[in-house]
Amino acid sequence: MLGITKTLVVAAMALAAVDAAPSPRDDKQVVHLVNANVPSPNPQAGTIVHREVARCSDPSDAFFDYILDRSHGVCQGYGTRTAEDRTCNFDPETNPHAVHRFRKACRHDGAPAVYSKISNTTKIDIFMVEPRNASQLIFTCNEARLDTVYPYYQLDTHTCKTTREGTKDSLVCVPDQAKLDDAKTFVHLQNAFYVGCEAAEGEFCVNRGTHVEDGPCGRRKGIPQP
Repeated sequence: MLGITKTLVVAAMALAAVDAAPSPRDDKQVVHLVNANVPSPNPQAGTIVHREVARCSDPSDAFFDYILDRSHGVCQGYGTRTAEDRTCNFDPETNPHAVHRFRKACRHDGAPAVYSKISNTTKIDIFMVEPRNASQLIFTCNEARLDTVYPYYQLDTHTCKTTREGTKDSLVCVPDQAKLDDAKTFVHLQNAFYVGCEAAEGEFCVNRGTHVEDGPCGRRKGIPQP
């Protein structure tokens, strides 16, 4: 086994749920509704895992005013990844109406706001590639649950500094080069990617040093180049 240490991942998740409400903005936003209390399917991923439930793209200030008011019972924790992404965390045990209220608020917001449900059955492949050579694989997570991609690979910038879509059913994750150059931080990076893959119920593989066409794990897809 890898001797997984979850400290880095737990710290990143705690930071992502920092309880400081973001101020509304006029530019394009995507608000991600994340269930932050899902019983873990695998002990290696921790006792609970996070799942993205829905998104509201391009909402108005009125939508922010509604979901950020705790009396409305939507968000119980807030965080940001970039200027474009907001994270609204909730616990269904103590806040069972969060999804309904989030959906209703987004749909009632009107154009250009768009509500979208995140599939809990769709699977995608996640490829971590070398920053200096995108044709070189580092790790893969095959058949990962789509609803774990944002919480574990897009929100957690300690793992993927940047991400981009590959094919319609794959995501390319590009780490910080400095973490690859240092042996200790490389181990942390591997652990974080592995824990995310366990949470995603995917197939983890170490591919470093292999070309995209020759990776192990019975990988089925190549990586589209930028």
